[in-house]
Amino acid sequence: MSAISFLNETINGAAGSAQGRVGTTITTFSISLAAGFILFAVQFGTFLIIRNYLWAKRIYQPRSFLVPVKQRIKPPHNNPFKWLFTVFTIREDPEVLAKAGMDAYFFLRYLSMCLKIFTPMAVIIMPILIPLNVKQGKGTNTISGVTYNVTGLDTLAWSNVSPANTSRYWAHLILAVGVVAWACFMFHQELSHYIAKREEFISSLGHRLKASSTTVLIQDIPENLCNEEALEELYGDFPGGIRRIWINRDFTKLVNKDKLRKYYENLLENTETDLLRKVVKQSRKAKSHQRGESTSTQETPEQAAPDVPTEEGYSYPARPEIGSPSPAACQLDLEYDLETKAAWTRFLTPKQRKTMRIPKDGHTAAAKIPLIGHFFSTKVDTIYYCRRELARLNVEFEVDVKTPEAHPQNLSAFVQFNSQKAAHLACQSVAGTTPSHMRRRLVEISPGDINWPSLNLSWRARYLRLLKPILACSLPPPCGQEGERSLQLWYFISFIFELFIIPTISSGLTSIVEELIRTPTSVPNILATNLPTAANYYFSFLILQALSLSATSILQTIRLFKFYVIGHVNTPDSVFEKLSWTNLTRIGSNIPWYTTFAVIGLVYSTIAPLMLLFMLITFSLFWVVIKNNLLYCVRTGTVDGGGLFFPSAINQLFTGLYFMEFCLIGLFFLVRDTRDKVACAAQGIVIAVVLVFTILYQIWLMGHLSPLFKYAPVQLEVESKALLADYEEKLRTGRPGTQETSEAANSDPLDEDKVPLDLSSQTAFDTQNTETAHRPPFAQRHSSHRSQDIQLQQREDAKSAERILARVNRPLNEVRLAQLEKKLVARTEAGIGSVLLPRRKDIEAQMLDDPISKIIMQQNDELENLDPEERDMLTSVAFMHPVLRETRPCVWIPGDESGVSDDEVRRTRELSGDLVVDNRGAYFDRRLKVQVDKPPPDMSEFALIMAEL
Repeated sequence: MSAISFLNETINGAAGSAQGRVGTTITTFSISLAAGFILFAVQFGTFLIIRNYLWAKRIYQPRSFLVPVKQRIKPPHNNPFKWLFTVFTIREDPEVLAKAGMDAYFFLRYLSMCLKIFTPMAVIIMPILIPLNVKQGKGTNTISGVTYNVTGLDTLAWSNVSPANTSRYWAHLILAVGVVAWACFMFHQELSHYIAKREEFISSLGHRLKASSTTVLIQDIPENLCNEEALEELYGDFPGGIRRIWINRDFTKLVNKDKLRKYYENLLENTETDLLRKVVKQSRKAKSHQRGESTSTQETPEQAAPDVPTEEGYSYPARPEIGSPSPAACQLDLEYDLETKAAWTRFLTPKQRKTMRIPKDGHTAAAKIPLIGHFFSTKVDTIYYCRRELARLNVEFEVDVKTPEAHPQNLSAFVQFNSQKAAHLACQSVAGTTPSHMRRRLVEISPGDINWPSLNLSWRARYLRLLKPILACSLPPPCGQEGERSLQLWYFISFIFELFIIPTISSGLTSIVEELIRTPTSVPNILATNLPTAANYYFSFLILQALSLSATSILQTIRLFKFYVIGHVNTPDSVFEKLSWTNLTRIGSNIPWYTTFAVIGLVYSTIAPLMLLFMLITFSLFWVVIKNNLLYCVRTGTVDGGGLFFPSAINQLFTGLYFMEFCLIGLFFLVRDTRDKVACAAQGIVIAVVLVFTILYQIWLMGHLSPLFKYAPVQLEVESKALLADYEEKLRTGRPGTQETSEAANSDPLDEDKVPLDLSSQTAFDTQNTETAHRPPFAQRHSSHRSQDIQLQQREDAKSAERILARVNRPLNEVRLAQLEKKLVARTEAGIGSVLLPRRKDIEAQMLDDPISKIIMQQNDELENLDPEERDMLTSVAFMHPVLRETRPCVWIPGDESGVSDDEVRRTRELSGDLVVDNRGAYFDRRLKVQVDKPPPDMSEFALIMAEL
């Protein structure tokens, strides 16, 4: 078989698959749907039963207790009818918008819009066209010497109209024009609503306080301009001036080193956990045998494993010095543990400890060769080796971090302005004089959404995507949201070909392309010949897809399987991550499905009116399931993208109108009367004119509204400036009479959401030591117009960088956590978490008492709760490369009742001061599974808020 033949078979394999359903009877159609309905009933029934169990709450209701307080929603009712009633009655605006964000709101709004489009169409079109198509139709009759064979569901469609009744096609024309007009009207209304909500979102106080609202990413900067002075000179005259500039560098080597040390940290945690599990198993077995013995003969954990390294009058042998993690050093560590009678030696022998193989000196490459690599490696104890290797990497990493200038620039920078208006103006201004330089400018990028490796690509490298599409996956966009929108476009194009064009066209895609090249005007003919006969295929396809996708989505089948079947985790870190994880849904890969379904519905709205009934069923099921999931189960991403996918999805819906119009043009010109003459030329001309007007309308609509889709109008700055100034004035002066001031005055300091800048050394961070009340307004202090000011800001940031990073990365305070935990329920009842008040005191009370829920609730998660100084502290490192903000990874191991874990922690700390290890908040349950009731020791109190800056 030649390569050309193979390619043709591959491309055309599914071509015309929809044509095999011509003449499908109602009985055959019903039978084909039976399996789909049974599968849907089984999955949906399973969901209704298991969703009420406590173990399933993390799958079906995580947004009730595993997200920040402001995003939590009251758990749904156990009764399935009351649950369904709640889903229907919760309004998209403001409830869904406030709890789930803009992306979720417009995801749901998009499905609602599809229902708004198809519901009036179904109510009007079906009662008119179906009787016209059926009555005195072709059927199996012989008309003017021609015998027809139109049977089954085809009798309800366009193809059943008799040549003797061609005047009925005027109804099809009028309704088709009505479909176009109604869809275009809805598109305009929804885009206008999007603009209003988008502007409301951009101008909101919570959004304007974010660093992303005033920061612009500039790529492909010429070398002579890639410095603070040149960029300040270029952008310093924008309104309010510049606050900060971050010149980005290529930290690939440092990132790889950080990945390596995290690998050894994870390996050490896993090995220590496995060792402790063996110890606990042996200890419990020994205790069960000794249960009948006198307690006086039993050894206590404290006697077996003291928490202090030495006792008075006795000293341990000298600890081997920290050095290279060689096999000899690991052997010395083992000998030291045996001589000092390490706690693990009471339960295990050295041979029961895990080992690993490392390359021999000078044979690193040879050790990686399969089969023979074994001869070029040597065996070492995993724990001893990982300790030393992690300590070495920590030292090297911290040395490298102190000299970021040693890494090459990647010719990109983040420029933060003092006003939102300046950032949006700068993003829309032409900056460079050289083609392809400084053309790529992006605003509204959250630090947690940045694709840092993509910033290392030059404009030449990015153009490889046009030449080598196979590299597209390895050349990611600068941020996740832009990647999602790119994914949305390419998925839609793929689905249109895979789900619509290829199954519909009977003669194969390659032959169609050849015909279009020869005669481009044959498009209406091709569509008119193939589309009507494929309608039956899409009846089954749409309803089966709706049933299977909605059932799988609401049951969360994949999530259930991953969580309870293959989701085994071993270390406390991985347990905490698993228990605190809220599932994400990718809009870029989900929206194209629904857009493609809507396109199919628009195309067949007048050709096969019964399709509208299936569209209502399809989008109704999707609306219920997705609304439930967005409210209770999933998040739409790590950060809120502001619904930017919504205009793109509406723009793609015009594809359905164009396909419908092209098809109708061909169908009208193909209609023959009883004398075999063209009977609907007038209708064809009219629909051709409508096609032209549709194209012009789309051009006008997008040209008219698209400037407001992304950027903030200057007028918004005027309207929201007073709101921001008033807010900062309240925080600065503590003006009496405000609600915030009175509440703060009457509350206990531990209940305040604001945390001091540095609990241990406030004056060390605030070098000026000036009273807040006597300072000028925050925005005024950071206003900058010339390079002198920006250099001063850079020097201040550099001087306080260590203290800032120590503050930002400081773990949650243990004492504060304990005291907040006691007051958690009282604060909930007082109103801060009123959405969490349980209606049922059994399961809901346990959800509220979940330790992971409490940990998340005790963190800073709202910018409004921070004062300007704290926000500026976070902002000063927000757009710094994450690798520069990394702290020493903390080895977190579970505790045990025999004291071995405490002994391991002590010995690890003794080995090197460059190692961080802890065992608080993690333990083994009776089944020897690791459980956690505290946050990771190295988890920052700003962990939730940093991604949202």
